[in-house]
Amino acid sequence: MNKRINFIFNVLEGRNFKRVEAFKEAGYEVKVYGFDRGNAIQRDSVSVDILGSFPNSLPYLKRIGIIIKPLLRIFKSSRASDNELWYYDGLQMAIFCCLLNRNKKYIYEESDMTHLDIKYLWVRSLLESINKRIIKKSICSVFTSEGFLTYHYGLSNEYPINSIILPNKVHAGIINVPTVEPRKTNTEHLRFGFVGFIRYTSVYNFAHCIALSYPQHEFHFYGEFVNETEEKRYKSIMNFKNIFFHGKYKNPDDLSKIYSSIDVVIATYDVSSLNVQYAEPNKLYESIYFHTPIVVSSNTFLAMQVERYHNGWHVNALSDADICNLIETIHSQYSVVRNSIVPIPQSIAIDDTSLLVNSIERFIG
Repeated sequence: MNKRINFIFNVLEGRNFKRVEAFKEAGYEVKVYGFDRGNAIQRDSVSVDILGSFPNSLPYLKRIGIIIKPLLRIFKSSRASDNELWYYDGLQMAIFCCLLNRNKKYIYEESDMTHLDIKYLWVRSLLESINKRIIKKSICSVFTSEGFLTYHYGLSNEYPINSIILPNKVHAGIINVPTVEPRKTNTEHLRFGFVGFIRYTSVYNFAHCIALSYPQHEFHFYGEFVNETEEKRYKSIMNFKNIFFHGKYKNPDDLSKIYSSIDVVIATYDVSSLNVQYAEPNKLYESIYFHTPIVVSSNTFLAMQVERYHNGWHVNALSDADICNLIETIHSQYSVVRNSIVPIPQSIAIDDTSLLVNSIERFIG
């Protein structure tokens, strides 16, 4: 009898399709449902049923009707089978699905903890309680950062036994991308780089400090602005001769070229969010794979990982004084840190999609 899995995604993005492809390769019959938030990704290899659309700016209460009606339709029409699994991505979608699709076996993935950024304490506490119940009742729950489990449960020996930690690593397609010889680093003329959606105050402040105080260094941005507001904010540094914006890039095709041209990757995400404090962005693994030292925000799980791998530094990027002290440290420690990255096997930085299916099938039995 064929094994079947139904994915329900809150957002149709690249990370989600990696999950789908992993199950397809393992021989599962796959069905994908999702909501269009204005930038839905479609793949020729996967048929996606768009259940509805709404902008990210739409208040949560106004989303309820848009979400519930199509979910009821697909649950009523789904066949009952011991071999059928459901895959719920994110707490918002899991809440709706667990209420409407009771007594069916499901897998839950937590790739962020944005519910903890809600300003009302009682709402945060309620959602956190619901989140833990969803984790407990799942066949297994996938976490893209061990930091999320640490927040929920504390010590590692208290993690639920149905937990799977699967960080976002470098896309496996990177092994087919031609390598590019990295530039020879001169610590008197460093090239700092940010790779990703441009939106963080701490990244802006780091670049602003370089623009004003370190004309001998450069700061390069690779990626798009997340919105017009962010683009307007960054206009204040666009005219500096040592600040460069390169625009959109393709992942993983352009990564080798990008990382060959920078000396230090900046990943100082804003720590005002609990989600950011406990997340484990893929920049950690890009740093390891491309042997490029990284700078991250202090007092985060990511900073702990950087200390574990000895592949960079952490800083309060909202403090110009701390940034200046860090740059002096980089001048003296750059070679030591880079040489500590080189022996780390690149294989640990590459995403292995088979781990997901293999881990889940152990829980299915």
